[in-house]
Amino acid sequence: MLSNSPIYDAALIGLCISSVVLNCYALYLIIYITPQAMKDFRHCLCMLSIFDALFALFIGIVLIVSFTPPALAGVIRGPVIMFFYRNFGYNCCKGLVCVAFVSVCAILYFQNVAMRIRYLTINPNKKCYEWYNSKIGFTFVYTSGFVVSSVVGGSIYLHIFDEKDIPSMLATYPNSKTVFFDFIPGENILMAADPASPMCFFIIGFVSLCVLYVEINSYAMFFMARRLLRKHAANFSKQMFDLQQQFLYLVMIQVLL
Repeated sequence: MLSNSPIYDAALIGLCISSVVLNCYALYLIIYITPQAMKDFRHCLCMLSIFDALFALFIGIVLIVSFTPPALAGVIRGPVIMFFYRNFGYNCCKGLVCVAFVSVCAILYFQNVAMRIRYLTINPNKKCYEWYNSKIGFTFVYTSGFVVSSVVGGSIYLHIFDEKDIPSMLATYPNSKTVFFDFIPGENILMAADPASPMCFFIIGFVSLCVLYVEINSYAMFFMARRLLRKHAANFSKQMFDLQQQFLYLVMIQVLL
């Protein structure tokens, strides 16, 4: 179990602040330093940096979460989330929790899009590549990403217990005093969900299918792109070949992580 010790909080906050700073620096590099030849790839890298920074901001600075297994629950605390709780209520805090989940979904989604664009850049048949870079393709990529991430975030919002249900959940949950010992009413907030509800099975099934598709598709695009890059190496200058190869491996490393 992750406790709410000062050392844990300090480590989490420090790690997340570092992540936000590094992602802001990455945005600067992508926008101002990345070669013009890679412009088709920039928007995916920008989205990855933005959502990665957003996730770090929420999980370690706004929420400061400690999880309480085996329950589907977490204690969120800290001055920022308590400000929102006291001024905007529990439902606002549920929404902030869902933003963190939406950010994770968006990271996975844009990793997959980035890998697909890497493959289409190398593929001699440019029809799909041109479609992805058209206004229609661009709109489709972002609309579908918004829809998929919103379905996950909205489902989790509906799945989390309302504040009025927390006391009864604590009263009926086995060994609640041991499992939820981090929860101190008035000082922090407990978010919990029912693991036996139909919504839980929907979320697990939907997320599992999406992750499975993203992973299989990303691996397939990587191996096909690597094969095409080596096959058509003579069509690239040495500098462009090395650049394409570096970006391909960097995206794959990010997918693995």
